[in-house]
Amino acid sequence: MNFSACISKSTLLLSFGLVCLLGHGAKAQVPPVFTNAAFEGRYAVSLTFGANNGAGLGVVTADGAGNLRDGSLLLHVPTQDGEGQVLRGQLQGQYHINPNGTAILMAQFTFPNQTLNRVFDLVVRRDNGVSRIIELFGAVRERSDFVPGVGVTIELRRLPAPRGFDNASLDGPLSFELSFESQAAIGFGMVTANKAGHLVDGVLLLNVPGPDREREIIRGQVEGTYTVNPNGTVTMNLVFSFPDGRSVEGTFDLMITEEQPSGPAKQGRPRMARNLMGSPRGYFDIFPPTMFTELSSKTLQQRRLRGRVNRIILMLTCEDPNP
Repeated sequence: MNFSACISKSTLLLSFGLVCLLGHGAKAQVPPVFTNAAFEGRYAVSLTFGANNGAGLGVVTADGAGNLRDGSLLLHVPTQDGEGQVLRGQLQGQYHINPNGTAILMAQFTFPNQTLNRVFDLVVRRDNGVSRIIELFGAVRERSDFVPGVGVTIELRRLPAPRGFDNASLDGPLSFELSFESQAAIGFGMVTANKAGHLVDGVLLLNVPGPDREREIIRGQVEGTYTVNPNGTVTMNLVFSFPDGRSVEGTFDLMITEEQPSGPAKQGRPRMARNLMGSPRGYFDIFPPTMFTELSSKTLQQRRLRGRVNRIILMLTCEDPNP
């Protein structure tokens, strides 16, 4: 028997059947048409300067008619002396959403000693499939005033409605990621929220530059406290402890950027957080400054790296199987 012939005939029949099935049953997907009205509500704003040389986090309201208002922003940017500074400011502006999902954002950032007007080109990264933009991503057209010579990216993510959250909204194990200035290190771990304002049983792994251009792994423990406000903002105090006896404490301001879906059976229960994003109130070094040797332009150069954290992201690892 010619098995190859049998396979060929079967393949042809199967292909013909699939074509017929798809031809009769499938409908062409209609691409969404975006408008200014699709960009409406409270959005988290995240700015990244270059290779994480600086970072910003805030919140702004889009009115669905092309205007941004009531925005606030916290920036962590370096200074010439290498110590860094934290700036608080306001954000407002205008935007235009094109039908194809591209957008332009004209933003005005107001800080105590200066006002900056910047234009961002963006694209819709996620929508709810109906009429609401969930995430936008883009980059600023102009140069950075705070970190010369680098590009600045922006992410906007729609926030849950600002009501009904409390400490019980954080329940169970949370994975976390720490972002370091100039990508000096990689930090991640796990900690458990007990619904009553305490963070326990935390572990931390730091991947940091070591001697001879190698990497070094530092393990530590994490514990702390938190307070969840009804509007979804969170204050978190974390203590990082290490085997050599060092301990470092940092206070973070966060916002709940995504919540667990709640079905009719759970009406009246606390709203549950799924993702959080935040930044430290000030600068602190998780690990001591170190001299790092790197290859640059075919020559070995030494660069001083600081273990400064400028962002934290947390995610609930156990999603509710019965939302």
